Amino acid sequence: MIIKKISIAIIAMTLILSGLGIMAVGQDAPAEIDRLPIGNEPRSVQRVVLAEDFTNIDCGACPGHDEKWTPAIEQVGYSVVAPAYTHVHWPDPLDEWNVHENMYECANNRRRMLGFSGVPNAWIDGTGVAESRPTAEYVQMFNDRAAVPANVSITTSGYINPTSRLGTISIHAEAVETIGPGDYRLMVYIWENNVSRYAPYPNGEAEQDWAVWFMMPDEKGKAIWTTGASVGESVDVSHNFKCESDWNLSEMGSTVFIQRFDTFEVEQAAVDLFDDPVPTHDVSVIGTNILPVYDFGSQYTLDCTVYNTGTSNESNLEVKLIEDGVTQDTQYIVSLSTDTPQVLNFSWTAPSIAGFYNLSFEVSTVSGETLTSNNIWTQNIEVIYYPDIYLGSGGLDFTVASNENGIEN
Repeated sequence: MIIKKISIAIIAMTLILSGLGIMAVGQDAPAEIDRLPIGNEPRSVQRVVLAEDFTNIDCGACPGHDEKWTPAIEQVGYSVVAPAYTHVHWPDPLDEWNVHENMYECANNRRRMLGFSGVPNAWIDGTGVAESRPTAEYVQMFNDRAAVPANVSITTSGYINPTSRLGTISIHAEAVETIGPGDYRLMVYIWENNVSRYAPYPNGEAEQDWAVWFMMPDEKGKAIWTTGASVGESVDVSHNFKCESDWNLSEMGSTVFIQRFDTFEVEQAAVDLFDDPVPTHDVSVIGTNILPVYDFGSQYTLDCTVYNTGTSNESNLEVKLIEDGVTQDTQYIVSLSTDTPQVLNFSWTAPSIAGFYNLSFEVSTVSGETLTSNNIWTQNIEVIYYPDIYLGSGGLDFTVASNENGIEN
């Protein structure tokens, strides 16, 4: 039994190493692509591979690559690959994904982080691979990488209310092996597949596949496990989003993944197709006006939007503004009809000591509500101190010498 286990491990590693030593030939790709990371600790969860491709409607070379990359994803399916086509570069009116919300900024910031400029540009679990290879080669790459077990499990649930077109995606990520410190980010893409309503596209394509409309909360994702995680340690995240009137709800999906931003390695990925039923009871905090920085000791009015995303009317909701676990203000909603938002105003005084704090809005759980991770909206903020400086009527003369830290009066 021991010999068999060792043999299987050696065979699997040999296949991975032999299949993924690839030279990059795409536009602006690096001269050499590193082998996909294999990992050096025991792992025990089936891996889903992130297949991220960067493209643009005005890219003349992209259709030739897409016609090989897309069939490979379709062949192995979502149990093996979590796909995303991210539209980057020029905010061309022809490219709807570049001008929607903040996608132009998010997509290009992610492109810069990964360190390339030209498209098409294909990535498998955070490692760049050659473009326009035969479909069979991409299928082999996907399967080889998926054969490497992951150290994180991801489960998702999602739905889109067809009346309000408001969607919710909830993610539970759990460490199944000990994870060392790193810059881990939980990333969420919202995409639409088989988009043909704008066709024909400039280069003759009949449709756009897995086109990313949102990166949530943005291209930086949510930082998790920066100091590592022990077995069983988990994180729960929910995001709400609004679908445009012309988006095909039956083609909407989400690609979720955990990536180390310090190495680009993707630990695990998953796909959600928003096929869960709209819950009977579900209230959520869908937005706030919380800023990243505040002046110490100053008074502010903070807004919070609560939405009834369930199919039943709700009543007697309690909404709290919380700073570092301590309630600062409380508001009440007497009744909230289904598919209805309500904006509440809260009074808050910033702490008198500069530093980093956490602000949260939390709406109470209603009877029968099972999805509660979206009942809270939390954000880290910084409180800064501006000292008051007064000059006398006579003025001051200063002398600042180069390469010195001091100031002479």
